Amino acid sequence: MRIRRLRAIAVKEIIQIWRDPRSLMIALLMPFTQMFLLGYGVTLDLKHIPVCTFDREASQNSEALLKRFQASQYFRIALNARGYGAITSALDRGECTIAIVIPPDFSERLNDNGSSAVQAILDGTDENTATIASGYALAVVSGFSSDVQTDFAARNGQALAGIEPMTVQSRVWFNEDLESRNFIIPGVVAVIMALVGAQLTSLTVAREWERGTMELLISTPATAG
Repeated sequence: MRIRRLRAIAVKEIIQIWRDPRSLMIALLMPFTQMFLLGYGVTLDLKHIPVCTFDREASQNSEALLKRFQASQYFRIALNARGYGAITSALDRGECTIAIVIPPDFSERLNDNGSSAVQAILDGTDENTATIASGYALAVVSGFSSDVQTDFAARNGQALAGIEPMTVQSRVWFNEDLESRNFIIPGVVAVIMALVGAQLTSLTVAREWERGTMELLISTPATAG
């Protein structure tokens, strides 16, 4: 197709879209609406996850662990339960997604061998949410565990190299907060442009048939060359 004919068709389509407010609205507003919905409405980040706690020991060590959850931007202490019954009821009502239960001998085990166990009860109604919440909880407990092991080794005169001789600290140069929307939006832009192009093309063809101008275009002596 020659440039002159291509330019003529492009000018004709621009005039037609400009005269049709609905087509102009679709061409301008639809990409921004889709970008907002797909980029900011669909996110894989979970923040302020409601947490129920059951501290069976109420010691300084147990409070230090719970403060780690409270200080994290991914968790929010929603309930301090006094028994398993309250935790079960809170999970059933949807008041919390994860429950942290600290055993009564938590500090004793930490002082004896530098390790202890903490129970996590998850609401498995939404498997994806439960998996992400479990990963966040493991990260918080791992950070607390590392500090406890270091302190235990220092108090007992053990070599720190025997615990964690080397750790890897990764740094993200771009999108340092690891917000999923910042990874999704660039790809969404390409998808939306492809969708809008196909939608406008189909809309134009449909309008041509509705208004009866497609027959005029077919009957013209214009060729594809």
